[in-house]
Amino acid sequence: MTTLPTPGTPAPFAELALAFAQALVAEDYDAAQAMLADELRSTLDAQALGARYQALIDGGDGPPIDVSVVSTLVQWPERETDDLGWAYVGIAGEDYVEGITVVVARQGRMAKIRSIKWGGPDA
Repeated sequence: MTTLPTPGTPAPFAELALAFAQALVAEDYDAAQAMLADELRSTLDAQALGARYQALIDGGDGPPIDVSVVSTLVQWPERETDDLGWAYVGIAGEDYVEGITVVVARQGRMAKIRSIKWGGPDA
């Protein structure tokens, strides 16, 4: 059984997803990379992470003005045993709305991002 957070209180996995997106927006790619699970971190260095983020927002003018958790799940068909949650974080600027979908998993005693999808939740 999965315990759900109190309504109005973000789940810890959602807080990590938001912190990750905020690090990307701040262009602190080293901090963002540190939030990745070992396997993902080994394939996505800070420079590549920055390039993926910049490609995501490249079609818009100006920096993001809103970064927020739009949707979360604790159960979904592809959920793995150590997964804590799925979160979609919207990243919006003056003339664009983009986002990332992440899966946060337990890695040892830490919560880490094990997967990232760039773009909308159906990307």
